[in-house]
Amino acid sequence: MKNTILCIFVIIMCLYVTNSFSDSSVKTYIDSADDKMNHDNYSGAIQDYNKAIDLAPTRIDAYNARAFAKYEMEDYAGAIQDYTKSIELVPKNAEAYYWRGLTKYKLQDYTGAIQDYNKAIELDPNDLKIYFDMAKTYGDNPGAVQDYNNAIESDPKNAKAYYLRGFTKYDSGNDTGAIQDYNKAIELDPKNASAYYWRGIAKEQLGNNKEASEDLSKARELGHTNAYNKAGITK
Repeated sequence: MKNTILCIFVIIMCLYVTNSFSDSSVKTYIDSADDKMNHDNYSGAIQDYNKAIDLAPTRIDAYNARAFAKYEMEDYAGAIQDYTKSIELVPKNAEAYYWRGLTKYKLQDYTGAIQDYNKAIELDPNDLKIYFDMAKTYGDNPGAVQDYNNAIESDPKNAKAYYLRGFTKYDSGNDTGAIQDYNKAIELDPKNASAYYWRGIAKEQLGNNKEASEDLSKARELGHTNAYNKAGITK
């Protein structure tokens, strides 16, 4: 009996030491890779991230960082694979969707890029960069705007489609048209903080400062973080 207990204890200790060594090695590889990234040594960084992932196949930080290194080396297909793996591990990963969309844009997969941007917005509607990169994608592929028109035609109560079409109009300089779409989005979804925020910004562009202030206050009330920095968006 004592020998059995001793054997179990030894096995447990061996597993503990092995795991501790593995964790330490993973950190060493990631630290080394991060340092190489800071010096634009993307190829060397990828080699270190590879080793870290071999030891810890569920480290999403390693997948995300390796994906960015591949992106910088214009290995867009490889970057998409890593962002996809990151999303598999953490499905509510807004940044991974955003970067995968950006990478698809580089491959001129505009439809795929917009799908990823939409998902990123769904997960993090306060991240302004997603909207501007999506608008850029629409600018390079104007036919894609028809997707929102089709969505509204098939479902007139699709608040998200009105909201996103409104932003597209805003980015193209059609502030009045944007406000009309934001009005409809808010009518269908009165708690859409981002719709209030962007409607306020569009009204500000038109010089309707009082109404703009009211919309931005409402956006703050509903929890839109960028509304606290109201001044900042101009075209």
